[in-house]
Amino acid sequence: MAEKDVGGLKNVIFDEAPFAHNLSPFIDIRPEVPESERYKALAGTRKSGLYAFASGDGVHWKKMSDAAGLPPGFQPDEGVHCGQAATYC
Repeated sequence: MAEKDVGGLKNVIFDEAPFAHNLSPFIDIRPEVPESERYKALAGTRKSGLYAFASGDGVHWKKMSDAAGLPPGFQPDEGVHCGQAATYC
């Protein structure tokens, strides 16, 4: 969690441009997933592409890769990451 005051809000969970405005988290309930990656999220823009993030607590996030999982120019609606296996969302 970032210790900063953003317009009077002090509970900033994620503050990394260009990802902070649309971080779309979900819980990965598959039993083989490590606890340190229990929470997953996608975030990004058309320009950056979509990146995958992981967290063990839903507060402290890390990029899962230095490369975009979905390339620049592609920006699906939020929720697409849940598409194939609704039970994982």
